[in-house]
Amino acid sequence: MPDQPWLTRAAVLSVFDLDWLGPGPDDAGERLAAFLAANCERVVDAGGTPRWRLRDDERLRVLRGTPREELLAALGETSGRPDEPVQRLMERYLRGTPVLQDDAGTAELAAALQLQRWFGPDPALPAAAEAQSLLEWRQLLAPLRRLLAAGFLGRADLVEALSRHVTGAPAAPFVVEGVGGSGKSTVLARLVEQSIAAGHLVCYAGLDRSWLLDGGSWSLFDELARQVALQLPVDGRIAGLRARLREAAGRRGYTDIASRGSQRIERVPEELMARLGEIVGDRRLLLVLDTLEELARRDEYVARELSAFLAVLQALVPGLRVVAAGRARPRSGFGAGRVWPLTGLSRKDSVMLLRMLGADTGAELLTRIARLTRGNPLSLHLAADVLRRTGTDPTRLIALGEGDIQGQLYSRLLEHVRDRRARAVAHPGLVVRRITPDVIRAVLAGPCGLAPLTAEDAAQIFRALEREATLCEPSSDGDGALVHRPDVRAIMLAAIARDRPAAARSIHEAAVDYYAHSAEPVARREELYHRLMLARPARELDGRWEEPAGAELAAVLDELPPGSQVYVAGRIGGLRLDPDVRARADDEQWERTARPAAVAMIERRQYDQALALITERRGGDGRSLLPDLEIEVLERLGHKAAALRLCERERRRASALGDDARVRDLIVQQARILERGGRFDEAWDLLEPLAALDRAARARGGPIEPGTRTRDLVLLTSLLRIARHAARPKPVVDPLRAETVALAEDAPARELSGHPSLLRDLAAEVGVLSPRIFNLASIMFRLETVDEYVQVTEEAQGYDQF
Repeated sequence: MPDQPWLTRAAVLSVFDLDWLGPGPDDAGERLAAFLAANCERVVDAGGTPRWRLRDDERLRVLRGTPREELLAALGETSGRPDEPVQRLMERYLRGTPVLQDDAGTAELAAALQLQRWFGPDPALPAAAEAQSLLEWRQLLAPLRRLLAAGFLGRADLVEALSRHVTGAPAAPFVVEGVGGSGKSTVLARLVEQSIAAGHLVCYAGLDRSWLLDGGSWSLFDELARQVALQLPVDGRIAGLRARLREAAGRRGYTDIASRGSQRIERVPEELMARLGEIVGDRRLLLVLDTLEELARRDEYVARELSAFLAVLQALVPGLRVVAAGRARPRSGFGAGRVWPLTGLSRKDSVMLLRMLGADTGAELLTRIARLTRGNPLSLHLAADVLRRTGTDPTRLIALGEGDIQGQLYSRLLEHVRDRRARAVAHPGLVVRRITPDVIRAVLAGPCGLAPLTAEDAAQIFRALEREATLCEPSSDGDGALVHRPDVRAIMLAAIARDRPAAARSIHEAAVDYYAHSAEPVARREELYHRLMLARPARELDGRWEEPAGAELAAVLDELPPGSQVYVAGRIGGLRLDPDVRARADDEQWERTARPAAVAMIERRQYDQALALITERRGGDGRSLLPDLEIEVLERLGHKAAALRLCERERRRASALGDDARVRDLIVQQARILERGGRFDEAWDLLEPLAALDRAARARGGPIEPGTRTRDLVLLTSLLRIARHAARPKPVVDPLRAETVALAEDAPARELSGHPSLLRDLAAEVGVLSPRIFNLASIMFRLETVDEYVQVTEEAQGYDQF
């Protein structure tokens, strides 16, 4: 094979330039072009330079099928090599020297895992599972270590108090509260660093990852167990605990523990918490909750449930200690043992920090900067950078307000970004939340006056921004993107929208178009963000909304226009919306935000509060805007007659509008009120005509839509439950059961499993006749008898309350 030398040399180079492959056959030009087309792909290396790379399938074939001495010989025949971790580790491996050093960073660990994939399991390579755990752990800690890169000083009293909290007797959470830029995360980073050095287990959880709140205690406990597993990779007990947690979630119908969109009312089983306590043993387990202000954005019940969960968890895991930090804590519901207001650094520490950051000037000027910035660490960082880069006295730029100080210093820094093109995108570029070479080229270049840009141009601008550590930092998404420093972006974003509205709008529009056609994992989230910033109509947002992506936008609610805030609050349960924003909403917008809040209150049996919210606003004709919820609340408050009257009014109204689906829903709701009130014959008389219509529709033939089948099965199980309570005769019940079994047996397993409450009810009513239904339900709920399903169904239908 004439191409074999090229193939082997390309296999031992992570990426390559053409001239690195060395000599080839006489007709090298044509053969090389054919070789590249058949076996290679064009990529951009870690430094942003376009290179070639051998396809993985070819590389695996060569590396696993060629003796090591031949691979080393091929390496020696290359005329150049890339300077990147994968290449360095591959050469160590081929030469038989230790692949990883003790201080290996995330790039080296990722490279070691890549070698595992290429060469396969080998004792000379780190064990894949342990390397993966170590990589994930160091990636998780990387943002905290960046905060400490310039050193840590001051805050000795706070650090000592936190240390006593961790090592002392069990206590309620220690809360650190301070304005943006005051150094909260840096203090937490220092605490984590010291705790790891002391041999403690640590879990760091930023509550800006909204799924940690949306999933309730289940999500937080799973994340806690996940991070403990990263620190104890050889302890199989923690993997078993997580498996049992998922089983417990499945029994309750939770298809995803990190369910990003529905609050969990039921707490994690105490036996699983106790199991974590056994695994932790005598060690300390420090749980750090950052961005506590995200909890303050949620309704009070979210904070109350989290606080209750942490109290139980601490009782069952004696070594647990909780520290939380944020700009604000919830006004109520979250119990704190101690609250430490974080003020500025002392004058002495401020001057020391300025010097540490390279501000090389007289003590008098540094003292004046420290006084005017009031020791705010972010302001001190920006002032030191202005002084170091420009030699300008930054006190001339400092206004009275903290935000103004940071905004003016940031603007001055932008003027002195060395790369002209990076400077052009840095300021209006704050409109986007993520920066990559592709985003620079497709989204920012036009509005920033740089279009057209080549891929190489965009890569160079990206590398220039990467060097601006004061302005940008790596994204927490872990995909190599950059983000603007959050505190600075929060200050500057409103100013850009005010001073350059056309440019801001153009960037948002370009970002929508870019992310709508992007395959990046974060694309839908970012697309939704920019659509929301453009205040696009609800019908457009509905068509693009995806639960995991959209739920992550809870953290940026305050950035959005009022109409978009109402939309997001209507989509994400438990968000606390400014009353003035909701008051300005039209009826449709009000319904969007009031409905999930009222549902959450009903789930927690806060019926009086729910009724107050539901009746807060009426339609123009005095009608209820949330009639189905108002009916339910009236019933649960014992006002059954009022609930039935409202049902009748709404049925007449829906019938007059020709809304047959709405009429059906109200009939079902009315029947359930009658059923729970023991008026079984009346409930039966309401539902049986609907069932007859469903039978007639199925008898006409044709495919049954999944939604229609589910609707019909819900009605049939309701009739069977009524028949059971009313002791209807076998000639009535048996045909109904046979009809229900036949319809359910035709339903795909995925369809039934997607409706846990229906599957539970089917197991209760026809599980004895359908092994398939019973087995499907048992996989999800782990109950062993039909009687158990009957009991659970009775409780779910509210027979224990009415």
